[in-house]
Amino acid sequence: MDPFDKDVSTKLKRYVNEHVSFSANEKNNVFDSIQKIDKRSMRFQPTYWVVLSFVTVLIVFFGKSFISEWNVQDSLSANPPSESSSEINYLDELNNVQLTVTDRTELPDHVTTYTIEIQNTSMYPILDGELFLSYDIKLPNGQKENPFKVEIELPDEIKPGAHLNKELIVPNNLFQPDMVNTKEQSLSMHGFIHKKIPANRFSILRSMSEDTEDEGSLKLQ
Repeated sequence: MDPFDKDVSTKLKRYVNEHVSFSANEKNNVFDSIQKIDKRSMRFQPTYWVVLSFVTVLIVFFGKSFISEWNVQDSLSANPPSESSSEINYLDELNNVQLTVTDRTELPDHVTTYTIEIQNTSMYPILDGELFLSYDIKLPNGQKENPFKVEIELPDEIKPGAHLNKELIVPNNLFQPDMVNTKEQSLSMHGFIHKKIPANRFSILRSMSEDTEDEGSLKLQ
């Protein structure tokens, strides 16, 4: 407070003390008025508390989201998923898909009939399956796969536990007996296991003769 203000304040206080006085009733009225003003200043203000509550909710919500995301990322970095785990699992399941020639009969009218047994004892369905039969081509030092095949029609889905028998008639004039090994049949199956996605497309190859059966091969494409 500068000297001028201090001098004015001193003079006002002296004048009030000398010339202004209150009765007991007037003093009580003044005190009550002051108390009412103080209570109004402390009255609940809804806008303030609504804003405070909203900010608190936002902090809690985003705080939990951040912590949850941080925990997930930390877990993934500590335990990265194995890319080959699903492939190994499906290959194991494909070993439970059996293809077998259960009957082969040569008829007088130059045709051969086959009965093909398909068993799906895996835990997953076979989808869009295609089954083919062919005779391997003879070579001087062995034989090779024949690109010409006879297709055996299959249902769109072979469910787990399904057991199918398919009949196939092969005219002998489709193949030249001196160029192919008619005593040995090759069965190949293509399709999807469990889901129709590129990673689940598979191939099964089985070679069977009148005396032996080759275990063949499995492949996920």
